[in-house]
Amino acid sequence: MSNLRLGSNNIHMDKDIINILKKSFISQQSLTSEEQRIFDEWMKEAGNRQKLYEWQRLESAIYALGTSRKVNSEEGWKKINKRIRRHHLRLLPYAAAAIVVLCLGTAIHLLTSQVATPPLLSSVNRQENPVTKQVTLTLSTGRQIPLSDSLSTMREANGTDIQITGNQLVYNTTDSTSIPVYNTITIPRGGEYKLVLADHTIVWLNSESQLTYPVAFNGDTRELRLKGEAFFEVAKDTTSRFIVKAGEIEVEALGTTFNVKAYQEDRELTTTLFEGKVRTSVGKDEVILKPDESLSFDKSSRRMIVSDDLAAYARMWKDNELVFKGATMEEVAVMLDRLYNVKVRFASEKVKHYRFSGVIKNNSLDNVIELISLTAPIMYKKVGGEIIIEERK
Repeated sequence: MSNLRLGSNNIHMDKDIINILKKSFISQQSLTSEEQRIFDEWMKEAGNRQKLYEWQRLESAIYALGTSRKVNSEEGWKKINKRIRRHHLRLLPYAAAAIVVLCLGTAIHLLTSQVATPPLLSSVNRQENPVTKQVTLTLSTGRQIPLSDSLSTMREANGTDIQITGNQLVYNTTDSTSIPVYNTITIPRGGEYKLVLADHTIVWLNSESQLTYPVAFNGDTRELRLKGEAFFEVAKDTTSRFIVKAGEIEVEALGTTFNVKAYQEDRELTTTLFEGKVRTSVGKDEVILKPDESLSFDKSSRRMIVSDDLAAYARMWKDNELVFKGATMEEVAVMLDRLYNVKVRFASEKVKHYRFSGVIKNNSLDNVIELISLTAPIMYKKVGGEIIIEERK
């Protein structure tokens, strides 16, 4: 028997079970039929779901802090790189002092349908958050329509059909007129949405974002305006330029997959290219990016910097992974507010400047804040509708 300790709780788990969990959670290997049978039988026993949850928290903390001799921060980032390369991305090694978090929560298919996780905070999940139902579509007439599952089809003034399926809008048009008709989709905090434009370009919109676009593309230019963050898979059309304007940045693409992050409150505007070719310009200055390169424009210094170590981060939000690279707790709080629509307050200025690095494959607020608190010198508590973060004493 193995005796694992977390806080004041002892977790007694058979060695075979621990090996099975590590195989699936940490190594991400498939279980044999016999291992699956052992696990299923173990899960039927009273109290084992709670033991599993406590084991997850303990193993995550050990992994993140690097206290296990099997794991250090460099090895942790190598594991992240290995997983990222399965998505055809690269991530350069981060500093040895980085904290690596591989959240075990909902990432493992073996457990997702069987484990009832005790709430640490009132549970908020981006996919289930009610604010996602407040996504708003503004038609060319100015009419604003809250998108919901009860809607199925609409028609624009030019005859374009708009189909609504779950969290997705699809445009179908036969319009050949030269008069542009624009729609605007607005995503609130805590929401995400997928959009299929009339030219078959696919756009994923992140929380607190807004996109204005033609419902039909005619002529030699396809121009969109973005506030916030969006991931684009652009349909190829050699006769029509595809341009995204976001703040001071203008991105021109042909047959390209790229991400644009342009939140008004952020210090930088960032464009990241994954496939194809984009020309990114700020005023008269322009840069042509190659795949896996990012251009960051600092709004204060007016500097444009090209790097090749941000591509993984730009893509992972779309796959429901939260990525932090040397982020201050204040920056983490901005992201949590944006993604989960929750206010975070700090007990002192000092806590704001603690830095956190990691990849958390989990979209539940309670798990995210719990994992951060296990790996950083902080404590948290919920007071009313706020989360208060203070220094661990």
